[in-house]
Amino acid sequence: MNKLRIQEVLDKYNISAAELGRRIGVSRSSITNTINNGNPGVQMLLKWAESIGCSASEFLEDECHETNTITCPKCGTRLEVKEKE
Repeated sequence: MNKLRIQEVLDKYNISAAELGRRIGVSRSSITNTINNGNPGVQMLLKWAESIGCSASEFLEDECHETNTITCPKCGTRLEVKEKE
């Protein structure tokens, strides 16, 4: 199962909910409601990705994490943590 990372992707591309809404023709509150409560369909995620210029897969995060990895909350980059030798 995948977890949605909508806000993380918007932050990564420096796009507000209001700006995303403007780009796709919906209200900021509609975007905010979806971020907080919603379950957007595949078509909606594809539309959002196209308007941002990213892949729709960026909105999904695998629940299966590699060991010793963390995801940067600011940019979404997956970082591997190693023991100091």
